[in-house]
Amino acid sequence: MADAIGLKLIVAQAMGRLLGTAPVAQFFNEAVAGYEVDEYQAAVGATYTSDVVDLGIGGALSVFLTTANMNGTSPSLTTSVLTSKDNGVLDAFRVAYCADSNVATYAAAILGAFPAVTANGTKAQRFIVDRYVKFIHTITGSSTPAKVTGTGATGGFTYGASGTVDTKTLTLSWDAAGPVTVTFAAPANAAAIATQINTATGVATASIVGGFLQLVGIVGGAAGNVNITGGTALTALGLTVGSTPGINLAIDINVAAQMRAAS
Repeated sequence: MADAIGLKLIVAQAMGRLLGTAPVAQFFNEAVAGYEVDEYQAAVGATYTSDVVDLGIGGALSVFLTTANMNGTSPSLTTSVLTSKDNGVLDAFRVAYCADSNVATYAAAILGAFPAVTANGTKAQRFIVDRYVKFIHTITGSSTPAKVTGTGATGGFTYGASGTVDTKTLTLSWDAAGPVTVTFAAPANAAAIATQINTATGVATASIVGGFLQLVGIVGGAAGNVNITGGTALTALGLTVGSTPGINLAIDINVAAQMRAAS
């Protein structure tokens, strides 16, 4: 998702306060003091820079950053505000100073960015900007491989010859590999169940977590999957036939920025 994100501008009057009436259309990428700027994009999975917004005037820009549906492993978003007097012609875009009282140090103020966001919610900060602004959204984290956890409590199994899963089978595939059929051979304990699966598949896909069998793919994101396709051990292990995809690194991002003219 490398394409630049378009900005939807919504105009409201009365010193920047939203009214109950329908918004008036405004030229694309143009706003003035007291007007709102809205930028929204769903399922963002890579760092991107927004389009440039012409605010028409410099001053204090109140920015509200809302994140939702943060998915993946350790997703994190850092949003920086950059500004220029002339859209970068002679005055190169630079970070905008943060003007909030909760920013305690000069070093923090000149970063021109929200602190890293790691949970859904809304954060607000005020920045001192010139006429033109744009936002850089830096996303870190990784996509999560597929994961399937059985419901069969291995603590209640019997083990060894004629044990709960002895001579029973499990057929599975993962990502682009397989299918493989595992025939359990008198596992001595729960860990041996996972070991026999990993030996048959050739990858460390199985483990016992909290007393339950867990199967994890290798490839992160929706391109990866764990497929359970059959076997006589399904009931005991608490598994069902089906395909489970991984989870992509993704964040829904909304930036609402309200301009106040400098006094």
